[in-house]
Amino acid sequence: MKSLTIIKTLFIAFAFTSFFACSNDDDAGGAAADYNSISAGTINLDLDGNAWSSINVTGLSSVTISTITATGTTDLLFMVLEDTQVGEYVTTETSGSSLTYRTLTGSENLTTDDRAGATGRINIAERDEDNKTISGTFMGTLIDEDGNSKTITNGLFNKISYGN
Repeated sequence: MKSLTIIKTLFIAFAFTSFFACSNDDDAGGAAADYNSISAGTINLDLDGNAWSSINVTGLSSVTISTITATGTTDLLFMVLEDTQVGEYVTTETSGSSLTYRTLTGSENLTTDDRAGATGRINIAERDEDNKTISGTFMGTLIDEDGNSKTITNGLFNKISYGN
């Protein structure tokens, strides 16, 4: 009888712990935190709920700013970074960092740069000094000249070059 009471107590303790345990969800702003889940040198995102993946990614760095250009099948994504240090960079109409989505035909040009109401975040989670790469997450609401918007969620970039 005593062993049955111990088993019941252990079962209740296990059930209680399982129910109230913290999840390991570091999801910031809807972006999956595991940038290592995508291939090195790539960018993935959801644009208004539609999956988008880069085909080619290049980075260019100057003394004051870095630009990353990701080419898709029929479109481009530009990330302008005011710095490449680990940290979070807010993209608004007046910040030094920005996100821009453009179709290759030029029919769509949405950005967080110089557009009222446009906003976003670029989170550099990892910087590899030796290989000059950065990895992290991003999200934002980009707006075109007519006020139309598209939302980027689940933005991931993995081992993207920031060096020349």
